[in-house]
Amino acid sequence: MSKEQNNPPSKPSSPKEKKRREGSKRDLLIGFTYLLCLFLLLVYGGMRLCEWKTSLDQTPSLNCCNPVWSNQADRLAFLQTQPQILTSSQTKCSLWTVDKLADSPILVVKDLDSAYRIVGWFSNDDMIVLQNGSSQETNLTLMVVTLSSRTINKYSFNDKSIKLVGKGVNELFVQRSLHNAKTNADELELLTWSPVKPELNKITAIPNRPSVAVSIDSVTPNIDARFLAVVLRSVPKTAVKSSQAAPPALPPGAQQSANAELPQSSASEAAEQGTPQYSVWVFNRFAKRLTWTNFSAVEPQSVFTAWSQDSDKLACVANYQGYANLALYQSSKSLQTVRLRTFEKEGELQPQMRSANAEIHLISHERIMQYDFAKNSSNVLADRSSFKLQPDFIALAKGSNALALTSATSDASTQIYVGALNAGAPQHVNLDGKSAPPTMLYDLAAALQCSAHYWNHTLKQ
Repeated sequence: MSKEQNNPPSKPSSPKEKKRREGSKRDLLIGFTYLLCLFLLLVYGGMRLCEWKTSLDQTPSLNCCNPVWSNQADRLAFLQTQPQILTSSQTKCSLWTVDKLADSPILVVKDLDSAYRIVGWFSNDDMIVLQNGSSQETNLTLMVVTLSSRTINKYSFNDKSIKLVGKGVNELFVQRSLHNAKTNADELELLTWSPVKPELNKITAIPNRPSVAVSIDSVTPNIDARFLAVVLRSVPKTAVKSSQAAPPALPPGAQQSANAELPQSSASEAAEQGTPQYSVWVFNRFAKRLTWTNFSAVEPQSVFTAWSQDSDKLACVANYQGYANLALYQSSKSLQTVRLRTFEKEGELQPQMRSANAEIHLISHERIMQYDFAKNSSNVLADRSSFKLQPDFIALAKGSNALALTSATSDASTQIYVGALNAGAPQHVNLDGKSAPPTMLYDLAAALQCSAHYWNHTLKQ
């Protein structure tokens, strides 16, 4: 007789148990979804990190620019730019100095904003001043680096109308726009500022005409800073007839002699509405007199000036598209400026008078020429054949044969070279091993690329 085994019927699940099971499944699904998203995010992040490393490897890791010689011409300051993490378009720059033999470059300041540029050396070549030129709309900011004490001071000007327009041996020249309440007229002030004594001091004021928008393009002092060559940029708001000549030189004496009426146009060229016109003036800081040199140029790309060592001659170069005009102002003989020579297809020329003789050096981006006023002839002193390089920029020290140039290399980076005029090919400034080390993100991307390459090679076997 067999025994029947009676299995008790299973109890139906309670609503609480069903709810618990459904909650577990939901939590499991949420966890799986989270892990899947995290995995995809890691894969995407790794791919982007590898792409960033690849683009960074293809970007020049070292670019040198903005070489500026010290006043004694024994040291050179320059900037080195280098891409940073996250994107190769974000760059920082570092300030370096090197001697004229290209030996022992010294890192002075690192991790500067890439918008900074070197203005010059001051205080017996113990200070280097940099300007933040990121935008014309921002306030002027100057950084003063003292080499002996390794200190950095920043000066920001609250007035947006203050612009840097020139450099002397121990001072900077700035312009400021303001409204004169006494005369109820707009004025353009020329001021001086020194990194040794950082305060603004007024030199002179130039009244503005309502029909002409005037600004100071550049200021070049002579050797003792008694005379200032002031390049004014004027844009007529209304058309001017060509028969109107520029005003004569201002007489000395009287308070008005420090203020000059601005030329509306030259006698031979009409100044159309909105067409910029450049004119060169000489300001005597002792006599407080501003004198027009009769030099004017309509719509040039740039105008540069240079004084002779005896301050008797002033060379003026107006650069146009494809050519440049060279003129000479000789204060001891006449107030007239005589056009001497037109140089074709030279690019932008910058003049430099290195003695009291009638000789001028003309510096372009690829060669250095010498022009002899007496012989009315020019000859090439140095070019790419003597440099054995294709220069992008040439810096020739004043009163010295020391020169520096930047040139692009085969890997598209820009290197800096130091040498001397008529002394053969310049020497390369070697910064290898002195640049910033790779970041942790860069090392991580390199490890990911190595792992991907390894597993790809292993799976193919």
